[in-house]
Amino acid sequence: MIYNQNYRDQFFWDQPGKPSISQLFSMVKSELSTPRVKRPSNPVTKVSLVSLGIGALIVALSALLSYALTKSVLFMVIIIMVTAFIFMGASFIVIAVYNFFIYGRRCTVSTPATCIGYSISGSSNNNSGGARLLRSPVFKYTYGGLEYIAFDDVYESGGNVPPMNVETTILVDPSDPSHIKWDFSNRKAVWIIAGGAIFILMAFGLLFLCLADDDFREAALPQTAQTQTIDQPANQ
Repeated sequence: MIYNQNYRDQFFWDQPGKPSISQLFSMVKSELSTPRVKRPSNPVTKVSLVSLGIGALIVALSALLSYALTKSVLFMVIIIMVTAFIFMGASFIVIAVYNFFIYGRRCTVSTPATCIGYSISGSSNNNSGGARLLRSPVFKYTYGGLEYIAFDDVYESGGNVPPMNVETTILVDPSDPSHIKWDFSNRKAVWIIAGGAIFILMAFGLLFLCLADDDFREAALPQTAQTQTIDQPANQ
């Protein structure tokens, strides 16, 4: 994706060391005073939006169906939570597989590039008083006689990012040279897929625990009416 410092939540850092909290606040202040530029859409964004729409529809239909069958608000709330967790987990898996293994396979041309800095998407304090950053490396490279400045919009919280001002090798999509891939291990995809699987397991675990609890079933599910036998007086 072409890097633009005026995209939403885009803070650029190209100085030695890590920014302090005060420097991050200064970047936020500067960003808020700068007119925002809309991010360009890409296939991953479109897949994310489609997944969001489908998931919202499934959650809503599940909630309505559960209430129609049980007339229980409590059971409807549990179904909303369960389907929401399943949707979140499935979305993580679908987006990760598409981004790293389908869309990412378009990047096939090896190209020399230089990391000129990092896009920062968030931070938190660490024990030394600095900031632990979510970073995505920004690369400058030449392809087809044109110079590009681009990043993959995938953020790392650890140290697995290339150093600044050191030439490295990236993969470029020949049909869209601003689409790049620099982490060839797909390690990030494995973590995202694992996180999605955890959400799905949590959903089924929540449903199992609720249905296994007698008090919940009595409060949330319709009870079968007990047939009562009325003794009739014997005929004289």
